[in-house]
Amino acid sequence: MSRALIAVALLLAIVPYASADPPRVKSLQTQRVGDVTYFNAVIEAPADLDLPSVSHTMLQEPDEWLRRRLASLPRLVAESQREIYYHLPPFVTPSSATVKLILPDAKARVTFDGATTYSIGTTRYYHTPDLVPGYYYRYEIVATWKESGKDVSKQRIVHVKPGEETTVDFTQSTAEAKPAATAWRQAEDLEFFGRFTGAAPRDVVLIYPKAHAKDWFNAKALFAGKSVEWTTSAEVKLKLDFKKATEVTRLEGGAATLEAAWARAKTRRLAVLEWLTPQLGYYTLARELTARKHGVFSAPFRMPASAATTRHQLYDMTTGAAAITESLARERMLKGRPEPRTNRVVDVSTLPGITIAEHPWQKMMGGQKPAPEPLADCVPHDQFYVTFHNLDAFYGFTDLLDQWGGDIMRAVQVQSRDYQVRPRYEEQLCLPDGKFLRKALPKELLKRVTESLIRDIAITGNDLAFKDGTDISVIFHTRDKKLLMTIFEPLLDAARAKHGNRLKETTSKHGKVEIASFTTPTRDVSLHRAGVGDFLIYSNSRVALERIIDTIAKERPALSASLDFQYMRTVFRRDTKEEDGFAFLSDAFIRNYVGPATKIKAKRR
Repeated sequence: MSRALIAVALLLAIVPYASADPPRVKSLQTQRVGDVTYFNAVIEAPADLDLPSVSHTMLQEPDEWLRRRLASLPRLVAESQREIYYHLPPFVTPSSATVKLILPDAKARVTFDGATTYSIGTTRYYHTPDLVPGYYYRYEIVATWKESGKDVSKQRIVHVKPGEETTVDFTQSTAEAKPAATAWRQAEDLEFFGRFTGAAPRDVVLIYPKAHAKDWFNAKALFAGKSVEWTTSAEVKLKLDFKKATEVTRLEGGAATLEAAWARAKTRRLAVLEWLTPQLGYYTLARELTARKHGVFSAPFRMPASAATTRHQLYDMTTGAAAITESLARERMLKGRPEPRTNRVVDVSTLPGITIAEHPWQKMMGGQKPAPEPLADCVPHDQFYVTFHNLDAFYGFTDLLDQWGGDIMRAVQVQSRDYQVRPRYEEQLCLPDGKFLRKALPKELLKRVTESLIRDIAITGNDLAFKDGTDISVIFHTRDKKLLMTIFEPLLDAARAKHGNRLKETTSKHGKVEIASFTTPTRDVSLHRAGVGDFLIYSNSRVALERIIDTIAKERPALSASLDFQYMRTVFRRDTKEEDGFAFLSDAFIRNYVGPATKIKAKRR
């Protein structure tokens, strides 16, 4: 093996850290709340602990080093339960000061200028409100704890400055308060908050970021083929003896509890995960809900504008979209505000749409006429239109929609989950599952059944947001409408059995056409059915069904009358034997789909 390959293998190798003298558990406190036991474990800092301080300034200018450090914060892992969180000290902000207190008793009471605080622990951090930079501020801190059954109180006067962390050590006799001089915090006790129900965890593993010696990277030894330790974290096995744990009682008012401290530690952990994954909204929701449930304060670590916009919007930079947006914004600012500030509500339906001129369709057709297409006479001119000549082609298209999983305009988007698009609409409309039908009937038999009952099938709708939910209408041009309804009836019976009284069945009329509606409160089933002439219409929207009925009655312009549709049907003729199906988006549909009204409705959805 060459030395280069040996070097690569050594870089990838992970050598576990073995400590001859593992850190000890300095204190273990518990507090029972109902069936849940909360605990606080203070663990002596390992000798090789590498724990940097993090400021808000560093968070505003993230780099890969900072991300790796936040991703490798200390953890305490127990096999029986996972809800143990590291007590992450508050970050220093440019406009506020941080006071770190070191106390001899975890239950010590602390006041700032006479105001009582309710945190617990031997190491505590306090944030001041926003302060004016460049000035020092004075605080009187009093800590009270018990020694030999008697109350002992000590006072400290501190002068703090915005953007700095000041340490006050009540375990020392000196009254001197020391501001932090560097961004690196000395190794100190590691504090964890956890909870469990039932048996208490005993064997735990402490995982922490490990410091390396100055000469840890020995290039000469590496390329000589010798072993080089490349790990950046260490694992140490510890034992938690809950039989010797100290029971914490609630302070006056019951405000200082281990439950609140645990909730604060959890929200801080979720805030770190939220910062590390800015494109994922789960941790934001989890942090907010945890804080609300336990009544603790929670704030996110703000993401810088550079990482949230410039770095991830490469499309805007390469297409010029960002420059256009900036130019429009600057133009509006220079022009001031010509519109009045009152009555700024505009009806979406009144917004002007796309007004680009159409092609000269009549001239392009050159006197040709398309073949008659009855289904196109049923579809409104501003809706999408997909037609099929047999059920097999129809179900092939629905399978394709299921693979796309969303907006048909974004078919190239990589999907990492199954949105169940096809089954969702099939259940709404009480239509048979295509895969089941094709398995149950041989292809030739399915074709004969189709030809004896159905001439053509069409799918139409107002927009293409299939994943989010949209109106879908299926129109069957039938040879025997009643028989086709009879074949579909068992699917309605299955919906009745599944949903029981939740399925409401009503009958109404639109003009002279009778509409049968089958709906559940959550729209698991949303079927509106009507028969007009040789057409059987299934729709998940009553309004969409009424539009189709009005189009058949020639009260709305039909797609068949649109010149762009007529031209395309002279190019792709319906009467050719090779055609299994045909999909068409009219000019009117595209104008609406990319227009401002649809965009605003999509954002509201």
